[in-house]
Amino acid sequence: MSTSVGEYQGLPDLQTGDRRTNSNAAKIKLTHRSVNRPILQRKQFKSVPRVSRVRRYTLAEAIERFFHEATIKKGTRRTYRSNAKNWVASFPRLHLDEVDRSVLARFVSGRKDKGVTDTTIRRDIAFLGTVFSMAISWGWVETNPVTALSKKFLKESPPRTRFLTRREFDRLYAASSETLKPQIVLAVETGMRKEELLGLTIDAIDLRRREIHLQETKTNSPRRVPLSDVAIATISDLIA
Repeated sequence: MSTSVGEYQGLPDLQTGDRRTNSNAAKIKLTHRSVNRPILQRKQFKSVPRVSRVRRYTLAEAIERFFHEATIKKGTRRTYRSNAKNWVASFPRLHLDEVDRSVLARFVSGRKDKGVTDTTIRRDIAFLGTVFSMAISWGWVETNPVTALSKKFLKESPPRTRFLTRREFDRLYAASSETLKPQIVLAVETGMRKEELLGLTIDAIDLRRREIHLQETKTNSPRRVPLSDVAIATISDLIA
């Protein structure tokens, strides 16, 4: 085989004696480089995005934190405890992000089947809405499902005003203990709520002006309560 002058024939193969051409040498050189190249440089791996797992919270956990952090009056807290019991009993392991209109509809149907009034169910739902509002502020959930629920099918009971008859009052007074009798008289004479009566202090009473100054009320608005002759006599006996 003729070879042109200056053409490189390559090195002879140690086993066969044949000379390796430039192309063969180049292939061997490339192969040698690829073998000695760090393994991470052989192939460009695509970076896989890391999936962050967002913790899911249950309705029971949200209710527990709500009672721990929310500022609630004693009377309201008792009512909310009753509302919370109804929700946890119905959905003990439900996550917040699973609560939607269908879940609310199931709750309403279940309560109605037990003979619960529409007014009580409305209070249960209102409590849930309050819990979700706080859960949003914690970053536990993004939306409040209660706001999307139509409550038109839950009738609101009209306000009812009822007073004890004289005969009913006499029977109640006669059956009460000596400690309870002044409370009953003041409740009837002033119309004050139980929490207001039990929290009444001497500095809130103005016998000269015949009134009581209430700073802490259900509506968080101070108000004045006029005192009748019977109320003044009862208070005077208590502070004498």
